[in-house]
Amino acid sequence: MGLMGEKETWTPLLATLLDQSTHHHAQYQIVTLDNRGVGGSSKPFVRYTTALLADDARLLLEHLGWTHVHVVGVSMGGMVAQELAYAAPHLVRSLALIVSSPGHTTGAFPGITQFATYLTMAKFGFARTMHDIVDTMMSTLYPKHYLAETASDGRTMHEMLHQFHLELLDGVTFNLAGVHGQHAAVFGHNMSPARLEAVRAHGFPILIVGAAHDWILHPKNADYLFQHLEGPHTRKVFFDTSGHCVQNQMRREVAAALHDHFAVEP
Repeated sequence: MGLMGEKETWTPLLATLLDQSTHHHAQYQIVTLDNRGVGGSSKPFVRYTTALLADDARLLLEHLGWTHVHVVGVSMGGMVAQELAYAAPHLVRSLALIVSSPGHTTGAFPGITQFATYLTMAKFGFARTMHDIVDTMMSTLYPKHYLAETASDGRTMHEMLHQFHLELLDGVTFNLAGVHGQHAAVFGHNMSPARLEAVRAHGFPILIVGAAHDWILHPKNADYLFQHLEGPHTRKVFFDTSGHCVQNQMRREVAAALHDHFAVEP
């Protein structure tokens, strides 16, 4: 998952992917993990890199005995997935990069909108209550027009998602080593064109998902990744109305795209 995101953040997308009432209800064996620095994983005070987090994921897969898997990463998780595909391509059956980036020095440089969001995120350290943290978080993850929509139960999407994120954060404590480490990993991430093209050369199916209202990672990163990963089994899906948290906002569409992606035979 993304920066400081725990494995439970996957719940809406996975519930949709595994919904028996949909056309993409095939059963998958799934593992989600807490990257080091959050949740139940260790939080050592060492230098974190996306390559190090990818090696953690590799060790988990080897421990489980999983030898050929569909790798899906969101945001920072997509950065980790890039490193895993580069370092251990033999483990990768397919690769999906959702609202991710090859790195600030390589891909699309953050624009005014992204920098404004980073300033907003800095308010987390001054929030008085968990409700304040969630409100700030939601303003960076979802566009206003979506939050104003009405959910099926009559609540606004803002009300429903506020409750969802509040429950996710219930009991969560942030560790200084983890916060510092994961931020360092994101800002140090750098997949050069040559490294991306080395990933492409392995020929496994690649799905890239972008969002026009992504105020955390510039939307043009999807174009950059597609340009350097383009091949006969590479596909890009771009959502014009979605924010950074596309796996929640467009969960049905993302689940359908993943289902089709998993079915591709290289």
